[in-house]
Amino acid sequence: MLSWMQVTKKFLRTWDETSSFDVCMAHFALPGGEVGRWLKRKFNIPYVVISHGHDIPWVHPRLMFFLHLATCFRVKKICIRSNINFVQTKMMKANIDRFLGK
Repeated sequence: MLSWMQVTKKFLRTWDETSSFDVCMAHFALPGGEVGRWLKRKFNIPYVVISHGHDIPWVHPRLMFFLHLATCFRVKKICIRSNINFVQTKMMKANIDRFLGK
């Protein structure tokens, strides 16, 4: 995951800006959302996070407790600063609303 983020950021630094795009659609808060957040800071390109469920903390606390504990604050920062957060079910919507405090 970390190596993918590094390679992607390196590619985007050297990318031809004449081939610009309007929005970054980031699958998963980590690693895609982290790259989207970087794009927003660096190039002012908005990003949206498409969650597939397990990337938002506390959806399955017994299975993913330590991963969610380690990434909780980073994921929250990514999701709060994204323009839109897409989720797949009402349960996931309730979870992300609880997590983000909205």
